[in-house]
Amino acid sequence: MLPAIPARLLSLLLIVCSAACGEARFEVELAGRGKADAPGGVDPRGIPRRLHGDEYLDKIQPVLSQRCAVCHSCYTAPCQLKLTSYDGLARGATKKQIYDPNIRWTAMAPTRLHVDARSPGEWQQKKGFFPIVHHAAANAAANMQSLLYRLMKHGREAQLARPFSAAEPTMFVGDAAKSRECPKDGAELDAYLADLPEQGMPFGCPSIGTADHELIMDWLRRGAPGPGAAALAALHAPSTGAAGLAALRVWEDFLNDPSPKMRLTARYLYEHLFLAELLVEGIPGEYYRLVRSRTAAPLPVDEIATVLPYDAPGGAFSYRLVKLVDTIVHKTHTVYRLDSTRLARLRELFIDSDWGPAPIDPPSADNKVAANPFVAFARIPARARYQFLLDDGLTAIMTFINGPVCYGQSALNVIRDHFLVFFVDPDQDLSVIDPGFLAEAAPHLEMPITGRSDIGSSWYLPYKLKQLDYTRLREERYAARYPAGHGLELVWDGDGQRTAVFTVYRHFDNGSVLPGAVGEIPKTVLLVDYPILERIHYDLVAGFDVFGNVFHQLASRQYMDNLRVEAEDNFLGLLPRAIRPEVRASWNEGLPAALKMGLENPLRSDRETRVPFAPGAPAVPQLVQRLMNERLSSATRGPSDPMHALAPAQSVARPPSAVGPTRDQAELEAALRAVAGVHGEFVRELPEVTSIRVLRDGQPSLFYTLARNREHHNVSFILLEQYFFDEEHDTLNLMRGFCGSYPNFFFELELEDGQDFARRLLELRAGDGSLEELVSLYGVRRRDPRLWSTLDAAHGAFYRDRPDEAGLLDLSRYANY
Repeated sequence: MLPAIPARLLSLLLIVCSAACGEARFEVELAGRGKADAPGGVDPRGIPRRLHGDEYLDKIQPVLSQRCAVCHSCYTAPCQLKLTSYDGLARGATKKQIYDPNIRWTAMAPTRLHVDARSPGEWQQKKGFFPIVHHAAANAAANMQSLLYRLMKHGREAQLARPFSAAEPTMFVGDAAKSRECPKDGAELDAYLADLPEQGMPFGCPSIGTADHELIMDWLRRGAPGPGAAALAALHAPSTGAAGLAALRVWEDFLNDPSPKMRLTARYLYEHLFLAELLVEGIPGEYYRLVRSRTAAPLPVDEIATVLPYDAPGGAFSYRLVKLVDTIVHKTHTVYRLDSTRLARLRELFIDSDWGPAPIDPPSADNKVAANPFVAFARIPARARYQFLLDDGLTAIMTFINGPVCYGQSALNVIRDHFLVFFVDPDQDLSVIDPGFLAEAAPHLEMPITGRSDIGSSWYLPYKLKQLDYTRLREERYAARYPAGHGLELVWDGDGQRTAVFTVYRHFDNGSVLPGAVGEIPKTVLLVDYPILERIHYDLVAGFDVFGNVFHQLASRQYMDNLRVEAEDNFLGLLPRAIRPEVRASWNEGLPAALKMGLENPLRSDRETRVPFAPGAPAVPQLVQRLMNERLSSATRGPSDPMHALAPAQSVARPPSAVGPTRDQAELEAALRAVAGVHGEFVRELPEVTSIRVLRDGQPSLFYTLARNREHHNVSFILLEQYFFDEEHDTLNLMRGFCGSYPNFFFELELEDGQDFARRLLELRAGDGSLEELVSLYGVRRRDPRLWSTLDAAHGAFYRDRPDEAGLLDLSRYANY
């Protein structure tokens, strides 16, 4: 009998093989670890799917989803090429960039797949897209010259000509910007590949494997046929048949009730749920969009393609639910559940509540009214509106984190890398309990979205002056109503059953939201009331035009800065009055930020807190701990964090307490906790989001995430962020499973190596080769054949542990170590 070969040695032997061996190793990984890590009912690549009896849907789209859509999806897709469905493939690509690095002086025409054009011909003749495949079954030569065929063929040949070596860093010629040059035809592609001879597809990643490559190439040679008519019809219908259609009809009937109350309520719900991916009771595993249609059921949906949800529909319409047929991607996956409990709750909040005797006018289409929800929906009781948002706080926050505004460093640097969000209790919020206050405040709550993309009307200054008037008015009214200040009762307790605190992470140019208090106690905390929460939604979601000009987008970002400061000041109001200026100054360090804050956002509150504080101890941690332990119950604190104590970050990193191999998950996590919530030079060597896969013999892999929290002296300036980093106080937060939609790097290690891995993390130093050594031992580089099997295992774990919230992770920001 041959002696057993250690797993790491076997892995290294396979990696350093020839190119052919690399292909074989990929197939071994897929057949081995991928299957071992896949949950029951999920294919070996980790993505749940139903068989349709159709070649494209059952064979081609799964490969495109799991190997191509991990970069080509959503608005951020290079060349706007979306490969999450056949419609995206058939639409093709364009040179137009939604997130244009150049200043966009005028708004561009919207290019929302499934919405703004109805056929490939319309996309290509009217919207500036060009084909990447040729649907010509009788002419194989045509598709052999198609962009997709040539890029895949070129990428495979380039990688086979230069096999991956674990001993060398990835040779990644060019940069990601080059992938957005978007050659539109064969001549431009010739020039592109002459300039960057190794940049075929998948871009800077390993080959997709022999079987998958040949499957796609053969399909292209046969004319790239799409789904058959019967399969396509079944794809768009609920999988539960008549019962599913009945479940959809319940919600459509509810939303299309013609009564005055319901017409205004439906408009309000639509403007808050139009980006949500709706999980309908009775139709498991499928998601739907809420749209406005020119047709009512049972006719096919004819969606009205307005740019913003409150734009005039141009005639009669019905609210309809449309099935999402694209592969779900995590970066846009904001789940909202429609079930019988939800329906009863909405009726209770909106329909059964007392709106008073005044007549209820139809929803206004005037942009001056519609863009201000405090005017447009003034007849709906504020308690109903606020409670609707609080009932699913995760969705309320995640909608703007996952929405189109929250991409790009200049869009997201209005928030810090790590903070907590609490909410003002409705019974303490004057906008809820005093209708006169909100009516008086409404004109001052107008936002820059009123101006849309008109340069003059979207100018920021007039709206800033209104916001200053509002904060002055707010403090006057609160001082009159609560002259002695507030205690912990100011903070919503979740009504004993709903999660009342959330954690927001910013990963430089994207973000995440998690329920509960995750990580150490952050530097800043937001206390959000109804006017803040509603304005965040309209400023960054309902009223934000991702296709708009620079003035609109800049004004939206600037206004969000005010909303963050308002929420921070609400939290400061619970601290002792004497220390508020000092704490606020510590959040806005540096003379430029101090001057800016003093001029733009003066600290208004002069009332004392009724929260007792122990002398000598830092006030912010005290307040957070009291809120979590005294105000919130175990049912409303959200999931507990097993990796961090609810305490300030440690100033000194402590090495693992034990040495030698780790034997189980408990020892592994004890070792990894050594890097969690501590300051240290090692933090600067790691990317924003690091995913860790831990292999275990005979058991599914364990996955963890390290989120890097860049500390800032302030977040007051849009284009100067790099000058206000406070790198000495950067930390890492450690989480089980997944945080973030864009893993920047995977580490893969055996369970027994947990101590060694944690020690090497702590020993990382700039320029001494420690990072290169760590990556050589445990890293999965861009061209490492293990990249796909590791991603497959990650998806398998994601769907196993969080089946409703999971979606495809995105590799477009994967690091080039």
